[in-house]
Amino acid sequence: MNIFDFTNGTKGKRVGEFRFGFSGGKHVTKNGKTFSVELANPNNKEFFDSKRGTHTVIKTQWCREAGHNDTNINPEDFGCEAVIFCTGCFSTNYGKDEEWDWLVVGTTEWNRKAVKSGILKVTRIK
Repeated sequence: MNIFDFTNGTKGKRVGEFRFGFSGGKHVTKNGKTFSVELANPNNKEFFDSKRGTHTVIKTQWCREAGHNDTNINPEDFGCEAVIFCTGCFSTNYGKDEEWDWLVVGTTEWNRKAVKSGILKVTRIK
């Protein structure tokens, strides 16, 4: 899969590729408290392509970690503080509906800065 720079909170230039295998979800535990971490704006986009007659959802979410086998995606390996990549397109309704899933992974420092700057939002869940 292609990997793109996400350091500024938007999809930037292509910086490499990686084989996707797993992701670590959006819940983080710190000091015995659990938080949900999400992209602040926007998390999902929906649109209808009248030319193709296809309803499409582009779903983008932050995850703690992602990788393949025992190798994690490290944004710094691509010269970035955060990266974004597509995990694939899933079709339903006989190919009329599509869902494109994208994931964002950031370094610990980027995650902190992204919360302060409003790219990520954190909600305590317990």
